[in-house]
Amino acid sequence: MKNFMLITMLLFSVNIYSQEINTKAIYKDHFNSGIGLISSTYEMIFTNRESLYVDRTSDKEKIYEKSNDVNSAYSPKLIGDTHPQFYYRNRLKNKIIFNQTTLRKEYTIFEEGELMKWNLINETKIIGKFTCYKATTEFRGREYTAWYTLEIPVPFGPRKFGGLPGLIISISDNSNKFSSRLVEILQYKKAHQESIFTSYSDMSVISYDSFKQSFCEDLKKFEKILISKMPRGNTLVSSSIGLGSDENLEIFEFTCDN
Repeated sequence: MKNFMLITMLLFSVNIYSQEINTKAIYKDHFNSGIGLISSTYEMIFTNRESLYVDRTSDKEKIYEKSNDVNSAYSPKLIGDTHPQFYYRNRLKNKIIFNQTTLRKEYTIFEEGELMKWNLINETKIIGKFTCYKATTEFRGREYTAWYTLEIPVPFGPRKFGGLPGLIISISDNSNKFSSRLVEILQYKKAHQESIFTSYSDMSVISYDSFKQSFCEDLKKFEKILISKMPRGNTLVSSSIGLGSDENLEIFEFTCDN
C-alpha cells in the first residue's frame, strides 16, 4: 500500500508540470434534499493550476421528485441568486472560492488549505474509457468514496472535492445523499479560459467564519421581519437553527441561538 501511494504521488508530481492541460468536463450531480432528488448539470473548466465548477442547469432541466410545486420549491430566482452555484479552485494559492445563497442573500466565500485527507486504495475499475483508482475520505460529517484517473493528472473534481493524483471521475457519500459523475470531457480554448478564471479569482470574498457570523445576524433580521407580519398575539416558534442540519451536504457543529 505504501509503495502504491508513493509511486502514484511521484507520477502525479511529474505529470502535472510536464504537460499543459486545458479541458472542459461535464458532470451530473444528484442531491437528495428535503423536497426529493435534485439532479443538476455542472460544467468544469480546468488547467494544470486552476479549475472552475459551475452549475449550468436551467430551470427546465432541473429534475424534482416528491414536490407538488416545482417552481416555488426550488428556484434560484426566488431566493435571490445573482450567480449560478460555482466553485473556483487555485491549487498554487491552495484556495477555494465559492458562493452560497442563504435567506435571500448571496455570499462569496473563500477557504484555504487542504480541506480533506484521502486514503488511497489499490483498487481499480473502468468508468467509461478511464481506468480509475479508489480513494476514501471523511469530510464535514459524511464519508465519501471517489474514483479518480491518472490519465488526466490534475487534482480537481466536483464542488470542493480535490487533492487526488488525478481528476475525480465519480464520487458519492455512503448515505446516498450526494453523488457526482463525469459524463463528457472536451477540449477548451485557453485564452477564453484564463479570462474566466480571472473574473472569479478577483471577486470580493469573506472567510467562512465571517460567513457564519453574517448568517446568524441575517437570520435574526429575517425572524424580526416574520414576527412583524404575524397577527397580534401570535408568536414565532424558534429553536436553535444553523448549518449543522443533516439536510445540508456539509454538516457543521454550528448553530445560531435565537
